[in-house]
Amino acid sequence: MATRVWLVTGAASGLGKAVTERVLQNGEIVVATDILLDGLDDLKAKYPESQLLVRRMDVRDITQITSTLYTAKHLFKRIDIVFNNAGVVLAGELEGTPVSAGQNLLDVNFWGSLQVTLEAVKFFREENPNSGPIGGRILVTSSRTAITTSPGMGYYSAATRAIEGITEALTLELDPMWNIKITLMEVGDFRTSIFDTAETYPVHPAYTKPSLSGHKVREWLNTVPESLQGDPVKAAQQIYRVANLPDPPIRLAIGKDAIESIRKSVNAMLDELDKYEDWSEDLVL
Repeated sequence: MATRVWLVTGAASGLGKAVTERVLQNGEIVVATDILLDGLDDLKAKYPESQLLVRRMDVRDITQITSTLYTAKHLFKRIDIVFNNAGVVLAGELEGTPVSAGQNLLDVNFWGSLQVTLEAVKFFREENPNSGPIGGRILVTSSRTAITTSPGMGYYSAATRAIEGITEALTLELDPMWNIKITLMEVGDFRTSIFDTAETYPVHPAYTKPSLSGHKVREWLNTVPESLQGDPVKAAQQIYRVANLPDPPIRLAIGKDAIESIRKSVNAMLDELDKYEDWSEDLVL
């Protein structure tokens, strides 16, 4: 099998860097992208450009996305897997968070992620060599918050839920003949630097009561990353494993905490559905 070519967004830190390093260790090629590239200096010193190509790319800028894709095409002839991972975190009660801050998060975590996915689909269909089955893999970083909403992180939860809905719609629209597989990675809490750069807003005056759930989230944020038990290196091994599945799932929870919280939320939704099911009786014409 030919050496695969990966494109990784958000590659300079966290899961993005862990996956990048895992792929390189397996002898494959990575086009590693991020806004700030300093976190990749150690890998650049270790691997040649023929295996690791580092490029600054802002997922909010469609021209940078397309330019990076076609640079990879020129150098490596194709891209096999896109790990669509770039994202930011925003914390604060919704009433205490400027809407503009929420819009900025959605520009990265929703619109940016969607742009990368759509451009990857187009590239796989139109640019990958026709000497074999047309196709490629897209692994999209989502979160358990897509199913289990976190108070104090409403915009982040909204973005993950939105990216899951639109990505699932896309999977249903794709022609199976294109052989393009997409998986949403519903990750739990891993010990990465993403929370170090989280934008946090002060408590809104109406939400100062210590018993409110937003306070628990703030207390939790004050303890990360030391309190987080998830190992990003081990998570990267599982993410890499997904790329090898011939028939991958649309969604894959990564981490026991993700599985437990998602299962709890799904069971609560089912209980509520059953409780009020009879409200929908006799509603037909």
